[in-house]
Amino acid sequence: MITALCGGCCICGTCRVRVLDGDPGPMGPDEAHLRWQLAITDPAIRLACQMRPGCRLRVDIIQPE
Repeated sequence: MITALCGGCCICGTCRVRVLDGDPGPMGPDEAHLRWQLAITDPAIRLACQMRPGCRLRVDIIQPE
């Protein structure tokens, strides 16, 4: 299960996943800004609360530190 401490409001970054397969959909400005604040540079790492995939995805859940 993916836990987002902020309830999916895109302010905490605790719902990080690494997309292994599939298209997670486009990244919106809120997600891009939080990724910048958290210094996330790997394009495969996305915030689960912000993804709107149009297909099945395979992801690894990144546990919050």
